[in-house]
Amino acid sequence: MNGSRNAGRKFLVAAAAVIVLVLIVAGVTRFASNYTRYKDAYEQAEITDAGEKAEDQTDKTEDKIEIRGSTSDSSQSDSAKDKISENIEASINKDDKSSRLLEILTQPGEGEMTPEEAAEKVTPSIVCIQNYQTVTQYITDGGYNFGGFSFGGRRRENGSSIQLAAEGSGIIVSKDGYIATNAHVIEGAELVKVVLSNGDIYQAEIIGSDTDTDLALLKIKATELPAATIGDSSAMKVGQFVLAIGNPGGSMYSNSVTFGIVSAVHRELDYIGQGYTLDMIQTDAAINPGNSGGALINLKGEVVGICSMKYVDTQYEGMGFAISTQEAIPILNELLENGRVTSRSALGITGMALDEVSAKYYDLVEGMYVSNVTSDKAGDLEAGDVIISIDGKETKTLQDLKSVLKGRKPGETVEVTYYRSSEKANRTTTVTLIALDSD
Repeated sequence: MNGSRNAGRKFLVAAAAVIVLVLIVAGVTRFASNYTRYKDAYEQAEITDAGEKAEDQTDKTEDKIEIRGSTSDSSQSDSAKDKISENIEASINKDDKSSRLLEILTQPGEGEMTPEEAAEKVTPSIVCIQNYQTVTQYITDGGYNFGGFSFGGRRRENGSSIQLAAEGSGIIVSKDGYIATNAHVIEGAELVKVVLSNGDIYQAEIIGSDTDTDLALLKIKATELPAATIGDSSAMKVGQFVLAIGNPGGSMYSNSVTFGIVSAVHRELDYIGQGYTLDMIQTDAAINPGNSGGALINLKGEVVGICSMKYVDTQYEGMGFAISTQEAIPILNELLENGRVTSRSALGITGMALDEVSAKYYDLVEGMYVSNVTSDKAGDLEAGDVIISIDGKETKTLQDLKSVLKGRKPGETVEVTYYRSSEKANRTTTVTLIALDSD
């Protein structure tokens, strides 16, 4: 009896729980439906209100413009219009400059080519220069060998042969076979070969070489060669695009082209260490061993420099240099005409540089010691004098002396300040420069 009562109670409790649950679900559903409806209505009302406000604002703006337009002071209106026009015009010009910058790599400017076209035009004018020198082989008679090393015995020659010692690049500068390159590319050469871009090989004659400027001129017996067009390096500006064409690593990577910009112009560098500064173009176009003597060209396909060196230092990257055509062409013309440079001038003395230590030891001063006077145009200079300066510029080293005399021609006069030991005093004299016999 009790069991049936308990079962009935459980049934009633379960039924009540179900009814409560159903009511809760129904209430939540109704609330969600009402909330969605009210929310949509509220958002629609906000949109309508915002639209009305915008229309009101537009009406006010139109009224404001109309009022300013109807003012009697027309000069203010014209001034405002002019200002607006200027702003629009400035904006248009700015857009034009931006589009010009984006077009440079894809569309050539006036008289310019694409980098591909410039490279295609000039590459046939670039050659590989091969420097051959005699190499002597030696053998050792007697003695003994231990670990690959010979001990004792007598070393003697066992014949010699001409072998490839170095390779570089060159530029065809005339159809009849004249080729410009660097002096260090052919230094010590007993035989020079020129390999054209099409693979043809010629033996070259050295017309002239100048170590001070690191320039040389060669000649091969050929005609109708693809001579390069020489451009005006003085027109180059920082930021202009350039290409370096040459043979980095020699013939293995012949006709290589690298691309970059002009990093700086008119860099005065004495990179040979001979005291003769050169007008150089600095570029970030890759210049590597073997590029020496190759061409630095602009996008008109004109040679504006002769690649010469790369500044190598762990602290720097992307610093290559080329001798400007403005510097190189006069030298190459002298080599063509005379086989050497004849336009350089000299004081008409022989001597040596006295450094601080030597000067103190001999009770003299730093400068260029005069060992002998070889010209009757050397003013009052005598053997034993020490040249301190020329035209106010110090001449403590041979490099200083060459730098001061650069650009001076024979026949010009300079003011020389010197120390005379017998008088323990500085004196000044006028010297007429003579031609330097440069070999």
